[in-house]
Amino acid sequence: MFSKPLFKQSLKANWVSWLIITFLNCFMLACVMTIAGGGTIGNIADAVTDVIVQKSVESGAKKLNLTFYVNGLEGQEKFDTHFVDGSKTYLRVQTASATAYAESCSSWASSLEKDGTTGLPKAKENESSIPAPNDSNAQKAVYNLFYSWADAEPETANYIKDGSFDSASFAKDAQAWAADAPTTEKVTSAITQGLSADVVSYAPTIYAQAVAQTQEDAKQKALEENKDLTDATVEKSETYQEIQAAYLAPINPANSFDEYFSKHGEDIPADYDVTSLLLHVSAGDSDAYLASDERSSYHQERAAYAEPILVADIFTSDSFTTNLLDALESYHISASRYEKYGYTYDKVHTIGGSAVASYRGQYDYRLGLLQKDKEKGKFASDEEYAAAVSAMSDGLRADVAASFFDELPAKVTDALDEVAHLDMYSLVVGSVYYKMAGMLLPIIYTIMVSNSLIAGSVDRGSMAYVLSTGAKRSTVVFTQAVFLAASQLAMVLCMMLTSYVCLACVDLEFSNMTYGTLTLMALGAFLTLFAIGGLNHFCSCVFNRSSRAMGIGGGLSIFFLVATMLGLFGSKVIPSIIRFDALNYFNYVSLISLYDVPSIIDGTTTWIWKAAILFAVGLCFYIAGSQVFKKKDLPL
Repeated sequence: MFSKPLFKQSLKANWVSWLIITFLNCFMLACVMTIAGGGTIGNIADAVTDVIVQKSVESGAKKLNLTFYVNGLEGQEKFDTHFVDGSKTYLRVQTASATAYAESCSSWASSLEKDGTTGLPKAKENESSIPAPNDSNAQKAVYNLFYSWADAEPETANYIKDGSFDSASFAKDAQAWAADAPTTEKVTSAITQGLSADVVSYAPTIYAQAVAQTQEDAKQKALEENKDLTDATVEKSETYQEIQAAYLAPINPANSFDEYFSKHGEDIPADYDVTSLLLHVSAGDSDAYLASDERSSYHQERAAYAEPILVADIFTSDSFTTNLLDALESYHISASRYEKYGYTYDKVHTIGGSAVASYRGQYDYRLGLLQKDKEKGKFASDEEYAAAVSAMSDGLRADVAASFFDELPAKVTDALDEVAHLDMYSLVVGSVYYKMAGMLLPIIYTIMVSNSLIAGSVDRGSMAYVLSTGAKRSTVVFTQAVFLAASQLAMVLCMMLTSYVCLACVDLEFSNMTYGTLTLMALGAFLTLFAIGGLNHFCSCVFNRSSRAMGIGGGLSIFFLVATMLGLFGSKVIPSIIRFDALNYFNYVSLISLYDVPSIIDGTTTWIWKAAILFAVGLCFYIAGSQVFKKKDLPL
């Protein structure tokens, strides 16, 4: 079946052309890989990637700042409500207690026995029996009112001068003392003054309760935003931690956020203003004060100062940066490359502060428009107006945080994203060189050699000499087929080794190319050449004229290559911004299209069954050609 002399003869006749083509092919491959590996091939993709990533990161920073800012406003509003409600509840309890105590004191005063001589209540004599107050300032104020009155009762002994009683002076003072008795108005005033002192002294307790209630509100908000959380897991969740931080940062309870301010050289804000809340609670107009522009402006100032600092600290933390790099993995952004973007605390703080300032300015303007619409009766209810304000706020946040790419048409942004994700090095080495440019010379070699081995020998008459030596047709055709396939394999192996050396010499931080990928691409290239070699071998066996065999076999081979070149510009490996979808039809008429380079690069298994088809096509052509050659009439 196999003839060594014939194999050596074929080798001797074709080794020069094989060597030249192999050298040229390897040289071009080395040039492509080293030049492309120098980094210039990825400059465009890298530039697009840098723009997309930076704009996305800045947009993300703005969104996070606005989310924290809005939550900061919400947290202050909830805290104020809880604090005011707690203060009102405390005042109600203390007022009821003080009122009941005042009634007992009034009962004491009304039950006093009158002096038979002066007709005055024996207040001073019985002042020790005044009901004892508790620790509240309100009860103490009432007690002091009654005690002072009782202690000021005129005594007859103090009006005896020179042995005679000054009845006129006594009567005058007694009348004034009686008129100064604690009245309902005086008792109420004493209770009010005492309650003011009580609520101030109890304010730290009310403050702590309001903070705890605000934290509970943060838990409920986290549960609403993340349905996967439960009551048992919410406190450890990142969602809750972020909401709680945003809620409490402007309030800074117990100076728990001082570290965030001081470590970045920022001023620690003044203590949160609850004094105004207490004053308005005492005055009875706390609800109006909570809804006032004055309190709203105070909330905005606190949130606008605290939240960008908090977000900038979080954004530049190691854990957040690690998570961000994981999210940017598809863009091949390394830690060193991200560091070059310069997202320091100061830069992120500036981005966040600008976003919040822009939001505040536009919010006030748009809210004013909605208020005018409300005054004109364009909203059927307060609920409809509130929904419109909420929708306006959400839309404004999206507008402020939107990047340049958000304003572009979807097709354009998708195309730019494709460019950013594109592995240009793998595209050039795999789809452009291995599948097309690197196929040109080997295909020409295959066309020439396959025809010279069979059809050319018949055409020149040398086949008669070979067969006259006693060699069988089956031996001749098999040996020539083995030589053609072996020379193709040797050529591809040389290319593969060249690619290994080149890959070791270039820095491929911007590409996923590996030695394994190169090996599989070389295997795919060989199977493609094997199929094309089978086709040309078949034509060489069918036709006795070299021109016909080369015209059909070679013509089809070149057609496949040209169709593949045209089809490349319609395939998905080309970004949609420069892709011509209509050219993709050429991929359906080319045998080389079964060489699935993108599948090899992406690490999928699609290329396997396509490679199996290439092998089967080549084997069938070799077998069919051999059978035709063994049975056909030769012009010997």
